[in-house]
Amino acid sequence: MYIQGTSVLTGKPIIETRRLVPSHQFGFRDKHSTIDQVHRITDVIEKALEDNKICATIFLDVAQAFDRVWHQGLEYKLEKYLPSQMAQILKSYISDRYFRVKQGEEYSGLREIAAGVPQGSVLGPVLYQLYTGDIPESSAVVTATFADDTALLATGKNIQIVTRKLQAAVTNITKWTNQWRIKLNE
Repeated sequence: MYIQGTSVLTGKPIIETRRLVPSHQFGFRDKHSTIDQVHRITDVIEKALEDNKICATIFLDVAQAFDRVWHQGLEYKLEKYLPSQMAQILKSYISDRYFRVKQGEEYSGLREIAAGVPQGSVLGPVLYQLYTGDIPESSAVVTATFADDTALLATGKNIQIVTRKLQAAVTNITKWTNQWRIKLNE
C-alpha cells in the first residue's frame, strides 16, 4: 500500500505534517546526513569563537537504543500522535513477538519480546523516531541528534553561564529518559 510513493505503514507523510520528528534529528531522514549534522555543530562552535564566547558540548548516547524501547511507552505515544487505525497496526507490529534460543540441537522455550523495535526493518527507525521525538529541548542550548546520539551545545561569555545552560538541559533530559525508561550510556 502506497500513498504519494511512501508506504502507508511508515507514516512518513503523517510524521512530517505533524512534525513528530524534531528538526534537530538527522538520523533516518531524507536529505539529512551525518555530515550535515556535523556542519551544524561546527557552525555553532565557529560562531562562538568569532564572538569570543565559550562553547561547551555534552554528548549523550542511548544504551541499546533499538533493543530497549519500552513497548507500553511506545504504544502510548502511537495512540497520542497517530490516527487510531495506524496506531493499532503499529501496536500489533510490536506486540505478540517471541524468540527462542538454539544451542547445539536444542531449542529453548518461547519467550515474549518485551522491549525494543524490530531491527533491519523499515518500521524500526520510524518507531524509534516516534518514541524519542518528544525529547525536551531548550532555547538556551543547541540540540543535534543523529539516530540515538545527541549533542547539546551551549555558548556564553563565561563557563558558569555555559555550565548552567547545559546542566538545566541535562536535568530535563534525565527526567524525560527516566519517565520513558531510556538508559543513557555512562
